[in-house]
Amino acid sequence: MTTAIKTEVEEYKIYVACLASYNNGCLHGKWIDATQGAEEVKEEINKMLKASPEFGAEEFAIHDFDLGGCRIDEYENIDEVCELAEALEESDNPEILADLYNEFGLETAVDMIENESVGEYESYEEYGISLTQDQGDLPIHYEYYFDYEKYGEEMAMDYHVVEDSNHNLHFFINN
Repeated sequence: MTTAIKTEVEEYKIYVACLASYNNGCLHGKWIDATQGAEEVKEEINKMLKASPEFGAEEFAIHDFDLGGCRIDEYENIDEVCELAEALEESDNPEILADLYNEFGLETAVDMIENESVGEYESYEEYGISLTQDQGDLPIHYEYYFDYEKYGEEMAMDYHVVEDSNHNLHFFINN
């Protein structure tokens, strides 16, 4: 079994834009480190809005983001964005967390990683071999004809499988 390599990301960040400026044809915004905590991020957003070239600017949107492959909405709740960024930063495998987040949301993704992981395999064939070994070896005359890859693929239908950038397969119980 191989261990996934942690995705190197210098900083999980969001680009927050002033909507008053944007609506008047001017780009005004700021990249903000989303791991610093929601209150600090909100403070930076307020400073950005106060520095806007448009008088009375008070609305913003997230126009870009670097959250390790996670997809968010432009009007995503800042508290939730910061919670996601902190979870990614603390994760042993943010790439897998991002995939599960995009499919199930943060709470379920974290729960699946902590409680529902079945294992990591280099291929469906390796998974199929592991399953048959758990049940006892096949008789030698069957082994030649047995398709471990196909068996692994069939048995994986009961799981949520995520392939990482190293092409390793991570199996999680489907709830």
